[in-house]
Amino acid sequence: MTRVISMVALMLSLLLAGCSGTIQRESAGGTQRLQGMTYRSVDVVMSDNAKLLLNDNPQYSSQFSFSPLELGDNVRRRLQTAKLMNTDAKNRVEVTVEAFKVRDTLAAAAFQFLAGTDFIDGYVRVFDERGSQLHAYKVSATYSGGGMAGSLEAIRMSIMYDKFGELAAAELAGTTEAGNVTPGDATSASPAAKP
Repeated sequence: MTRVISMVALMLSLLLAGCSGTIQRESAGGTQRLQGMTYRSVDVVMSDNAKLLLNDNPQYSSQFSFSPLELGDNVRRRLQTAKLMNTDAKNRVEVTVEAFKVRDTLAAAAFQFLAGTDFIDGYVRVFDERGSQLHAYKVSATYSGGGMAGSLEAIRMSIMYDKFGELAAAELAGTTEAGNVTPGDATSASPAAKP
């Protein structure tokens, strides 16, 4: 029994080891951290590029592939757990998915990281009640694992939604670890925000 538990723990740690992520704050925000804010809503929108990816690749919109709804639910759940969601709050969060990639199941199983990585890139913006942007940062979540368990799209996507949600919520809570933040510059700033 102990051996089975050890094997399951090893498998889970190997699955999660293939996932990483970073946050890149906009230059205007510098090293600014959000403190003591609550949020009334989390909305997920797709950039034109991400919409093209969905339209040009119908497999991405299948039951187990990319789902903006699941991504938003993950961020929302994490904020609720941290007691940062409040229907009376003045601020709202908007996640704009810029790009994503979901490897073919066979490629992920057979070639693992040699088949490239799965990823979700998006911008998270905080707006006040007047629609003014208070904070913005880019979140990148990647997964390069494979093998039998890591090849299943539902598992890979769940791991990436979780990593994206973890990083997005940590920054919104003001608890981002320094190792997860890369410096922003003029070329990495998000596109103009639309309230």
